[in-house]
Amino acid sequence: MPYTKSDWELSERAMMFTEFELLARHCIHLTEISFIESRYWGWMAKLDLTQYWLHLTKLPLSFGSRDSYYVFQAMTNRITSLELRASFPSPLTVWNLIPRIQNLHTLYIHDRTMPLRISHLQQLDHVENLTLITKLIPPEDDLQRPLPPTRLKTFACAIDDPNSAWFSVFRSYYKDIDKLTVHCLTDRSSTEDALLKMIGAILDTTHATRIQQVKASFHDTHDFRLTVESVIMDIIYDYTIWDRRGIPSIIEFDIKYYDASVFVYPRNSFESIFSRSNRGHHLFKMIRSWSDDENEKDEIGFLASLMKEPIHLQLNQLTITRVTHCLGPTPVFHLDLLLHQFPQLEYFSFTVSKRININKKRLGRPEPMEGAEMLISKDTMITNRRFHPLQVLKIKSTKINRSVYHYLFKSCTRLRKLYLDHCYFKDDETVIAIEYFCLQHGVELIIIN
Repeated sequence: MPYTKSDWELSERAMMFTEFELLARHCIHLTEISFIESRYWGWMAKLDLTQYWLHLTKLPLSFGSRDSYYVFQAMTNRITSLELRASFPSPLTVWNLIPRIQNLHTLYIHDRTMPLRISHLQQLDHVENLTLITKLIPPEDDLQRPLPPTRLKTFACAIDDPNSAWFSVFRSYYKDIDKLTVHCLTDRSSTEDALLKMIGAILDTTHATRIQQVKASFHDTHDFRLTVESVIMDIIYDYTIWDRRGIPSIIEFDIKYYDASVFVYPRNSFESIFSRSNRGHHLFKMIRSWSDDENEKDEIGFLASLMKEPIHLQLNQLTITRVTHCLGPTPVFHLDLLLHQFPQLEYFSFTVSKRININKKRLGRPEPMEGAEMLISKDTMITNRRFHPLQVLKIKSTKINRSVYHYLFKSCTRLRKLYLDHCYFKDDETVIAIEYFCLQHGVELIIIN
């Protein structure tokens, strides 16, 4: 869902008020400030903001504190964005602030309990980027009253119902914007029919407007097989923006596999982007845990069962990450079998991430850190006559059999970039051979040790 905190935000250094005041006094040209702790809002409210930070235009995300309201109020003449994660305490409201902010370009409100009426949208004609994860009150007059001309370019909202009143708003008020993002809210009770109806409502609305790009996203989807097999089949082969003939699509799959020694809460997501350029981009993110009683721990077999014909022919980008707590080697990976299963793959990344228990290290046990071995199956080495459109290959923390390099330069004639990150080579001669073949075939080689 929208708004994430970066690493540097999560590790902010605690400050005293005197330090904060010195910052305001000496950093006079500051244009943006970011913090997490709510006490800093109180410190900002104590400053004379008619004298300090006259160039400050962007403030942090507010969680609805009274102090943050007073800070926004004191800076209405210069801030250009307002980001709110919860309502202000009554009687303070964001709708009293917005008309006073003269140069407001970006507004982000994420409070699903906050009631939103059409009259509120009438205050936002000067906003260019708008996100409203709120409770839309259905209009009584069926949106007959026109809104004033708007500068809006991008709009984002959340829906949990294919009959949401937001669809009427898109068609009536925002039919000419550049980009629409719809976050579809699902739970364990969501059925295949409900998913398809939400997707259908989004795309039907798109057909009835001149919106240039539409992005639909599902977060924390529980039945991922259903999402892939049912929803994608309908989207890719039944819907386009211009017509119903089908469009060239990009499917990107980012999957992580954890071994049985660690519990992982599955956070699966799926998003589709449709553009007027008649191109679709579908991105899946999935986490999968192997259990001890599974005999076949094979990513290729699992993906083949998930992405059946003809979906597998549309897969263009694939990222696989193995996360293991085992000291020994992990199962081998056959690159040729993967490329055979997904013949249109242009980008592939394979990573083995070893997380070794510190107590096992102290016991002095042997710790073979090489990851899985990547190799080519014997049948392919003997009879290979196929060519594959792979252009970018990234391999990390993996032992690579020499057969892989022979296969790459014979069968992947479109290969442009080869990344080898902390991989394991048999000897220096292998590295020299790789460099020679890359130079000979015009392949950009990046080796990180």
